[in-house]
Amino acid sequence: MKKVTLIIVIVASVFLTASCTQEASGEELGYTALLELLTENGFMYTEGELDAEHSVLSVARKPLLIGDEIISVYEYASNGDMEKDSAYIDKNGLGISRPGGVVKITWISTPYFFKSGTLIVNYVGEDEQILSFLTEHYGSEIAGGKYLNG
Repeated sequence: MKKVTLIIVIVASVFLTASCTQEASGEELGYTALLELLTENGFMYTEGELDAEHSVLSVARKPLLIGDEIISVYEYASNGDMEKDSAYIDKNGLGISRPGGVVKITWISTPYFFKSGTLIVNYVGEDEQILSFLTEHYGSEIAGGKYLNG
């Protein structure tokens, strides 16, 4: 009986470790996870339609309306695809520099870019609750915000 219990504990430990490793990879931080985190943190949002025409990156933009603020979400097929596209974002957030050309962007407020898993999240604005949420769940910004004057 003790051997059976020990085997069950070992098998359960292996599955739990594998689950934690997957979570640590960031792959679970996709679009659905973002929506769940927004809800868990008390944000009311409305999902917009995919918008490839106004996308500044290589995938369609998915806008989320939170009150009067908009978060633009770019979801990629893989973390590698996301990392490749994120490398094209100028550190100050004012341009996308791809081989063969640069697209300069004029924002209506301060741009902030965050990334994790398969997502790049862009927020243009100064709402402290939204910025705190994005920083808490997606780390410090990769472009824009703090890099504008530096």
